[in-house]
Amino acid sequence: MSYKVSVYPESFEGKDKSYIAKQSKKITALIPRNRMLLGVEGLAAMIENKHVFCPATFCGGHKSQDELAAIQFFALDFDDGLDIDTSVKRAEEYKLPIAIMYETSSSVNWSKFRLIFLCEQEVNDKDLAVLIQYCLCTVFPEVDKTSKDFSKLYYPGKNIKWQDKKFSIYDLLISTLLFLDRNDPANKVRTLRNISKKSNVVLRNNTFAIEPCTVPEEVESFSPYSLLSPNKPSLDKAECCFEVCDDFKTVTIHSDTEIAQESSVSCILFYKKGVPQDKTSRQPREKPVRTNIGGDTLCQLLNDFKSGKRLAHDEWFGLCTNLIHIKGGKALICRIFDEHSDIYADPDRKLEQIDFAVRNEYKAWNCEDYCPYAADCDHSSNMVYTLKESSRMIRKTGETVIFKPIEEMRYELKAAIEEANNTSGVKIIKAPTGAGKTYGYLEAAISSERQTIVAVPNKMLMENVASEAERMGISYITTPIIEDVLNKLDRNTAANIRQMYTIGNERSVNYLLRECSETTALDYLNAMDKVRSFKGQLVITTHARFMNMKPDYLRSRNVIIDEDIFPAMIQIKEISVPDIQKMLRNYGRNDPLPSDVHQKLDVLTNIQGYTTLESVSRDYYNCEKSAIMDRIHYGVKSAVFPALKARHFFRARDKEVVQFISFLPLPDCDCTILSATINEKISSHILGSRLKSFSDLGMLENIGKLYLHHDCSYSRSCIEENEGLMDELRKKYEGKSNIITFKDHARYGELYFGAAQGSNRFTGKDLAVIGTFHRPEYVYKLWAMLMGNDDAVSDVLAVRKVERNGFVFPFMTYSDPLLREIQLYMIESESEQAVGRARIVSNNCRVDLHSNLPLRQSIILN
Repeated sequence: MSYKVSVYPESFEGKDKSYIAKQSKKITALIPRNRMLLGVEGLAAMIENKHVFCPATFCGGHKSQDELAAIQFFALDFDDGLDIDTSVKRAEEYKLPIAIMYETSSSVNWSKFRLIFLCEQEVNDKDLAVLIQYCLCTVFPEVDKTSKDFSKLYYPGKNIKWQDKKFSIYDLLISTLLFLDRNDPANKVRTLRNISKKSNVVLRNNTFAIEPCTVPEEVESFSPYSLLSPNKPSLDKAECCFEVCDDFKTVTIHSDTEIAQESSVSCILFYKKGVPQDKTSRQPREKPVRTNIGGDTLCQLLNDFKSGKRLAHDEWFGLCTNLIHIKGGKALICRIFDEHSDIYADPDRKLEQIDFAVRNEYKAWNCEDYCPYAADCDHSSNMVYTLKESSRMIRKTGETVIFKPIEEMRYELKAAIEEANNTSGVKIIKAPTGAGKTYGYLEAAISSERQTIVAVPNKMLMENVASEAERMGISYITTPIIEDVLNKLDRNTAANIRQMYTIGNERSVNYLLRECSETTALDYLNAMDKVRSFKGQLVITTHARFMNMKPDYLRSRNVIIDEDIFPAMIQIKEISVPDIQKMLRNYGRNDPLPSDVHQKLDVLTNIQGYTTLESVSRDYYNCEKSAIMDRIHYGVKSAVFPALKARHFFRARDKEVVQFISFLPLPDCDCTILSATINEKISSHILGSRLKSFSDLGMLENIGKLYLHHDCSYSRSCIEENEGLMDELRKKYEGKSNIITFKDHARYGELYFGAAQGSNRFTGKDLAVIGTFHRPEYVYKLWAMLMGNDDAVSDVLAVRKVERNGFVFPFMTYSDPLLREIQLYMIESESEQAVGRARIVSNNCRVDLHSNLPLRQSIILN
């Protein structure tokens, strides 16, 4: 490619500098008339062949800046004060590639040299050329003062080096600002004003005034309320998209490097000749909007950015043009670049670009112009409006809902339980919280000739059921809680037993307890014997203990499972790679590891991402189990034995922990599951042919009120990142309402997500439920793999339109139907259980739910 340049036609080969100096008047007079088209290599050859050149070409016969025709090469002359190595390093640091460099004729070891830079566009405007030259001199302040004149003559030299690389004007402007910030911040404004005085460039908010340009007909296609975004039109169509009065002129620049993957177009604003430089083009800036950018937002690209995922230039810059219009957005950008400086090269430069955009009031880019999720996302014109309007995007579907009277539902529930007790297989009865499930199965236990076993999620609910059974005159017994025993045992004994549970060797716990001489351990074993020999009407146990009961014991009894038991059947556990590596070292005192165990552990150390492996599910001989245990030292906290049985695993990049899904099937017996939150689709996948029936008894109309506050997502990260949010909510509710929230934010004695099932403490009382209980993404995907959907692991979270619970609303979820169902089922279950503690179906009380996932009968607050 060739560029316009002025070259004196006579070679000065063999002539010394003094001779050339004597010819300077002649050269100055003739060189404007000797224009040439030369590439970088061609100009380098001319210099090597001892030709004098001027980087610019001129309209008339005079070598004058005022008669500029075109310039694309910009040169700097260094006589002292800067060595060549430093200059090259600085040029690279500030994204100003050197096209040609050479020593002057009198230079010794590059003591004097010249640098020539090639602009990616031809410059035909004198003011823009002066601006470029002064910016280069600012980044290289050691330059000879005469180099500030872009029409200067340059003499030939020696040791010419060249490369066909260009700089963009946009990059140069950013580099100038960045250099001043780093090296002369105290005089930055003074320097910019001097550049403005020399080049007539307009300064806006103490930076160069620059605006994106758009094609007018394309602008009309935007929503009238949208913040306009810079498009990327062809140069011949480009027009300045802001108002310019008669005192200013605009000069178009374009960039193929930093600002975009495709060519983008901008306009620099200059004062017209004779206009005082106190004029300003600044327009009043809109105040940043207040919207949620904390925690998991409705913008997946923003979530990626905050999590440390590396974004391409177009992605992060487009995102940032939106964030600067949101309150706290610029501070968030600075924090992210600071926290993840290891993945974003030259974060200072990126922050300078953002500051440049802020000072020039860049408009927010439209999502389609930069976001990879735009096609899958239910969004407005840009991210600002997507987040701002999210609170107005939940609406009712208009479906007809039929509510049952509570007396009718309780009658149907009791009849369904009695019928289920006489039917084989697994039966599920779904009934809303407050429908009287506890009363129903206790009534059935009274009338049954067989003993009834009731399994509940936790100790608190077990005590509630025992209290109700005692009130109804039912003979009952409760199984002991192992944690109560561990709290009373010797510390070392308790630690050994806890490790047995952690590594998945529960079967050895009873052996340890029998060998223990402590009274507490013996009392626990005796209590278990009493349960096995109990002949009364009711045995009350937990889900966890029920999962380990022998089928022969269960088959002769009515089995009722109170609440959703899937969390006890399906658990996410982990095993650390260092623990595995220690086990694989051959220091066991007894037998070697079984070959299949060794092979699986070895494979686990090398997996990445989501992986399915063969299960080692057989029972181990005593010597094999001893060999495994021999290699598990006291400090191991990994679920070793469950990992051997598991099939589906996940390891995040650069992490030393492997997560996996552990599945325990229901004991082989007839049983009935009663739950308000259990999901039919999930149940069908998990239970398969064992599921004989799924009965949904319908809905009860709330007597109390459920209000939904959805001004932000209220995820755990949202609460943690919005400083003061939890304090503000506590101030609002404490003393007026009870509170259920995340465990990390719960105070002593409060219920929290994951441990609120079945409690009657808040019956009829006002309640605030604060939080949307998201699990890590691998939890949902491991569940999907367990259910046979390996393809789901490639799905991505994005804002999608969801229709559920009588509402249509945007939510960060998946496109895969099963994966979406798993995610929403888990989040909903926790919210339903928490809200249900107030029993609003039968009590005139108020529940305030802070979440962006609406439940049935929610009253939406704007």
